[in-house]
Amino acid sequence: MILRNVIFTNGSRYFGASINPKNEELTQIRQLAVRYWNAALKLWLIPYSTDNWAKLNALFTDFEIKTEELHYKNEIEARKEPLKVTKQMKLPLSDLHEDALLKLKEQLILKRYSWNTMKTYMSSFREFLTFYPDANCSELSKEDIKQFMLHKINKDGIIEST
Repeated sequence: MILRNVIFTNGSRYFGASINPKNEELTQIRQLAVRYWNAALKLWLIPYSTDNWAKLNALFTDFEIKTEELHYKNEIEARKEPLKVTKQMKLPLSDLHEDALLKLKEQLILKRYSWNTMKTYMSSFREFLTFYPDANCSELSKEDIKQFMLHKINKDGIIEST
C-alpha cells in the first residue's frame, strides 16, 4: 500500500491509500469504519486523524508512505489533471513527540536560528520521530539515531552533507 495526504480546497483532508486489490489489502481497508473509494483519484480516502493513523498502522505492517500533499479543488479537477505535489505531508505524532518537537523549536528560537534552518531541523526531527512512533524520546540512544541514518541512506540515498 502507498499512503498519501489528499486535501480539497473545502478543507477536507484525507489519507489517500493506493492498494493492490488482488491481495488482502482491500479486505483490510474495508475494516475501517470510515473510508470511501474515490474513482477520480483512484484512492481509498480515510479521514486524516491521529486515530485513523493508529488504525492504519495496526492494519498494515508494511506500507510505503509518500510524504506529499495532493491538493484539488474537487473531484472534477482531479479527473482533468495529474496528481500535483505541493509540499511534504506531516504525519500525526503522539503527544509525547509533539512536546519534544515543541521543545526543539523553543531551543532553536533561543539560539536565534533562522526560520529556514528551524524549518529544516524540525522537519528532520519530525521524520525521525515518525520512524520511532512508540518510543519515548528521552530513551532513544545513539544506536537508534544510527539505525535511522542507515535507513535514510538505504531508502532515500542521502549523502554525507545531508
